[in-house]
Amino acid sequence: QEMGRTVDINAISDVLASGDGRAYTLFGAAKYKVTESWSTGDMSFTETTYYDATSGAKLGVKYQDVQSHGQDTFTNTSYQDANGEYLADEWSDGYSSGFNTESEGVETLSAEPEWLDLNGNGTAGEAVSVTVLVTHFASEWTDHNQDTRSESETNYYTTDGLTYLGGERVRDGEQVRIDANYNELKKKVDPNNITDQLTDADLPAYTIFGAAKYKVSDSWSDGYMTFTMTTYYDATTGEELGTSHANMYSGGGGDIFYEGPGDSGMPGEFLGSYWSDGVNSRFESQTTEEVAFDFDYDVATADTTLTVRVQRMEESWTRGSQTETVTEEQYYDISSGTFLGASRERGGETVRIDAQWQEMGRTVDINAISDVLAS
Repeated sequence: QEMGRTVDINAISDVLASGDGRAYTLFGAAKYKVTESWSTGDMSFTETTYYDATSGAKLGVKYQDVQSHGQDTFTNTSYQDANGEYLADEWSDGYSSGFNTESEGVETLSAEPEWLDLNGNGTAGEAVSVTVLVTHFASEWTDHNQDTRSESETNYYTTDGLTYLGGERVRDGEQVRIDANYNELKKKVDPNNITDQLTDADLPAYTIFGAAKYKVSDSWSDGYMTFTMTTYYDATTGEELGTSHANMYSGGGGDIFYEGPGDSGMPGEFLGSYWSDGVNSRFESQTTEEVAFDFDYDVATADTTLTVRVQRMEESWTRGSQTETVTEEQYYDISSGTFLGASRERGGETVRIDAQWQEMGRTVDINAISDVLAS
């Protein structure tokens, strides 16, 4: 059986440098030489072998084939270690490109991931040494917008590989934590890596998510319609708050759908929607918040503050030179869903409604009225 291969390293002058891409990432400042190559006109093949620059020990091999079809060129490259085991592969079609790598092995960690109990003592996230089997996969590619995207997945098992302990998946900087029962936990990012943050001028998203940080997760346009998916995160913890899916039309107007974070790839809770034809608009939302209202239904007493589920609707429409806006909020008990009351505003006049849908009274914003009776 072969025990290994070495070369006279002094006879090889080519050395990998940081500009040599994936090969340098895998083999470092190794020396290398082309050990096989051939071409058939529209296809070529090259085998390159890498060696330790000091000892001459073989580190691995790169196999690359290039195919030409008209004006298109397709390149496929795979990397193996010195024993012929898979290390990574990459591809390019002239318009986009990608890279994949994976590994598996027993590792000793200096601490548990904060959401996992790897040593089985009932406490997650301990700063203790623990030995587990770790599998890792990473991928990087360019999408249809020529933006660089990345995804990686790390999973932990007992050293015999029989019991799953949990893991994580990271896509474009967004982390999805997975527990030992394969349940996806809340998505999370490092909020310091996101600069865009909602303000009270960013309606209606600010109404739903507050001063959240956000980033565009996907977008495309066909000339007539532009689609944008945006994900919102807690500005302090980085936990996902929800997403919006917007369709905006070149002729004006559009619609947006808001939802909360889903579990295990399922759609999240409805949070709101927005529609506009470029002139008229309608916005609906569902949030949980503190509200000051006459919850005892006695107009003689002061308002009380409760945390309730708020269903909000805002409509605005224009007829000729006149624009009218109607806003309505309905309040529900968080646990039972019981209707507790409502408030409706139109033309500066506010109507309050009790739990039996009976009107309790009307008020106006007196500052919005300029006409005053005189003698």
